[in-house]
Amino acid sequence: DALKVNSTLAYLDLSDNPAIGAEGVQSLCDMLVVNNSLNLLDLDKDIINPPALANMLKVNTALTSLLLCRTQMTEDELLEIIEALKVNSTLKSLDLSGVDFGQCCATALLELLKVNFTISSLNIDRLSTYRDTYDDIRAILDDPVRVAWASGEADTKPAREIPLERED
Repeated sequence: DALKVNSTLAYLDLSDNPAIGAEGVQSLCDMLVVNNSLNLLDLDKDIINPPALANMLKVNTALTSLLLCRTQMTEDELLEIIEALKVNSTLKSLDLSGVDFGQCCATALLELLKVNFTISSLNIDRLSTYRDTYDDIRAILDDPVRVAWASGEADTKPAREIPLERED
């Protein structure tokens, strides 16, 4: 319960700590629903609780970076997290490196970036097998208007649809 009222902790690294388990992540997420100071949460290589993370992401207003590198989750669990991020307006960086997922999640990530303009950094190294989707995601993230808006240098949000041109 200490995290509920903590106003100084900005970075919590629980990476490579499988002992935390799904129950520990549930408790952590319950606390992060009301915590307004933690900016970065690192759960690299941990056993996570995707439903708890999704619920927390829907309401947390402080977390700006979430590292889920090399975590084990099903595509449905990842889709639940992606869906939650559609309403999150504070997360800027999401690291899914080493997470295996298919075209369904790749497409969902692309659609997420069309409605969530806050995410400006997305590490998805395993997506290279879906080259077209990967290139489309890169194009959205590299859009100069989006970059300026995410950095606070522009007041205008990027267009919902960024034209994606392909050379066939």
